[in-house]
Amino acid sequence: MTKTWDVSAKVLCKGKINANNGQNYIRFILMDEEGSKMEAVAFGKACFTTNQGISEGEDFRTIYSEIDNEHNVSHVNAC
Repeated sequence: MTKTWDVSAKVLCKGKINANNGQNYIRFILMDEEGSKMEAVAFGKACFTTNQGISEGEDFRTIYSEIDNEHNVSHVNAC
């Protein structure tokens, strides 16, 4: 059985693209409808595609799916 998460949130803060050990990444601070804040990090190729598709102050919606038992997730789609 695959677990999925439907995330709807407002982008409060969008960081700059950084690198660590040759791996690019970007951080985001999101806030859901209840006011809970969460941090999201996109790595590698997802760093650049996410950077182009998300803007501060805008609403963000996506679905994630669990791909293994180590809590790694795969981005399914963004609206």
